[in-house]
Amino acid sequence: MADPVLQPGTVPEDSTLPTTSQKLINFVAAYLRLTGLSDLQGVIIGSSEPVVTDRDKAWVKVDSGSNRAIGLYRYLGGWKQLPNVPLSGENEPANPRPGEMFYNTTAKALKSYIEGTWTTELWHKGATSTRPTSVPVGYLFYDTDISRLLRYTSSGWSTVDGFIGQIIIADAMTVDEAQSRNPGWSVATSLGGKFIMGYDGDEYTQGSEGGRTTFPWAATGAAAQGGSREQGLINSLTIDGDSFVASSGSAGSSKTGEIDIMPPYHTVLFLRKDY
Repeated sequence: MADPVLQPGTVPEDSTLPTTSQKLINFVAAYLRLTGLSDLQGVIIGSSEPVVTDRDKAWVKVDSGSNRAIGLYRYLGGWKQLPNVPLSGENEPANPRPGEMFYNTTAKALKSYIEGTWTTELWHKGATSTRPTSVPVGYLFYDTDISRLLRYTSSGWSTVDGFIGQIIIADAMTVDEAQSRNPGWSVATSLGGKFIMGYDGDEYTQGSEGGRTTFPWAATGAAAQGGSREQGLINSLTIDGDSFVASSGSAGSSKTGEIDIMPPYHTVLFLRKDY
């Protein structure tokens, strides 16, 4: 049977007494802990994962350092933390632990306790040069230099938006500029100097290439025979303001050339998401 006992903790040396009754109550509460709950039926309390025979019980996980409860867990093929409803009120609670959430009813904002302060920022942010290192995969960071939310992957920092293999257009002056603003993406070299053709599963299969930018032409003049028809069969061929036939009526006169069929264009970079 459980036998709860309220035990005092160790107050840091040279601690000064609070100046008000409320602060005194908060001060005392901060250094009290409840023990003797290890035999509470149906609930396991502790920092170590419960044994197999206790998987039918609820587990109140306790931080081994501070001895404070950090979550309620249930075994569902593995110990899963049940959703916590954050505290709410006009003022943030005293002595919070890192990662604690609180809804401020005055500011109408959900806050988290990060790096010693309450903030509405749910992820870290900063300049490109301040991106953290040695962080776990999935860690989020908002890069204020490029205005992009990034996720840390096993291959490095990458944009949260986009999926592996996706192609985007970047209108940048240089490759370095395009890639610096799109971490995790690289130039799709297979599309360099090409337009895009939609896949249709028949004539234009996935990955196929074709087309050309110019086509050759040839024209030959031949004199007509008899009567008053003395002009050449081809006596005029003008392309883009240039005449491409020698002299009219001159038998055998010919000329060859090439026509540029490239439409007006603006060069951009195609980027492919790598990771």
